[in-house]
Amino acid sequence: MWGQIDYWTKTIRIYNNGNPPQDVWSSIFHEVLHGIAEAFNIDSLRGEGSHEDLDLLALALYDTFSRNGWLAE
Repeated sequence: MWGQIDYWTKTIRIYNNGNPPQDVWSSIFHEVLHGIAEAFNIDSLRGEGSHEDLDLLALALYDTFSRNGWLAE
């Protein structure tokens, strides 16, 4: 799974090759978190070293939304 955020156009693209919904949503959340980190200057979530932390936060968000039925599969 691979995603991309474009700060200029304010868009997120997710490249999905038939991956499970968990992977797709985790990638969406990961890219949204990138956007939040940039918009609010959250230095601890910016830069190349932050990807593992962003992945964990994205997984936690997916799990929370999924367990509560807040996601459309």
